[in-house]
Amino acid sequence: MNITLCLHRALSDAEVAGLPPGWQGLPGGLAGGPVEVLDSRGIPADLEAAKPCHNPGHVVEFPDRPDLWIPEDCRKCPPCIARAAIERQTLRRMLEARG
Repeated sequence: MNITLCLHRALSDAEVAGLPPGWQGLPGGLAGGPVEVLDSRGIPADLEAAKPCHNPGHVVEFPDRPDLWIPEDCRKCPPCIARAAIERQTLRRMLEARG
């Protein structure tokens, strides 16, 4: 059983424009890959980074409740490698912007 269910969506141009200055240019990110994709609109169907990990681990946060676990990306399958590449690109852009 997973502890949370998250809905991720991109911001519209109007929403981005309405963000405070301190939020402009901050990298987006996920706390991990999806466990399951229930619906997808506006992204290519073959976008590897948006697919679930092929071999997720189970991290048990509460030893007395092993039925409550958090999925953990394996970091080795194609979707995990694609997400890592995006994270590296984002970090590189942030560092370049700082000079």
